[in-house]
Amino acid sequence: MTKLPTPFPDNEFDEIIAIHCIEHFHDPLLIVNELWRIGKPGCKITIKVPHWSCHFSKGDLTHHHQFSSREFSHFELDPVYYNTKTRFKVHTRLRCLNDRGRFIPKLINFIFTPILNINFSLTENILCRFLPVYENIYELTVEGK
Repeated sequence: MTKLPTPFPDNEFDEIIAIHCIEHFHDPLLIVNELWRIGKPGCKITIKVPHWSCHFSKGDLTHHHQFSSREFSHFELDPVYYNTKTRFKVHTRLRCLNDRGRFIPKLINFIFTPILNINFSLTENILCRFLPVYENIYELTVEGK
């Protein structure tokens, strides 16, 4: 997406997937507002981005934004915070490692990912200093249309 609005009509999609792309835009809020516009009511939007504690988040010059677990919570709790009508039901998960088919990272994810997701404040303030989180997975459901 280099031009906004996109050429899609309002309420076009039932599902939208954005994997490791939102962090490359200078203004992710504009992109999220556009995803809301083109999603039908109830549309499921899955967004995956590097967590701020991941070395990929800081080590890539094309990344313009770092994400925490709470990044999208204002769209559910207080959309006025971002001065937008965009509303989502938000479900966030953290994933420990990029497993890409390897046994040991899958085992580590199996053990530690549930622990990371128990309490985001504990994870982001303490645990990720020792065990960096690989990515945030946001599952958003379009509301408020």
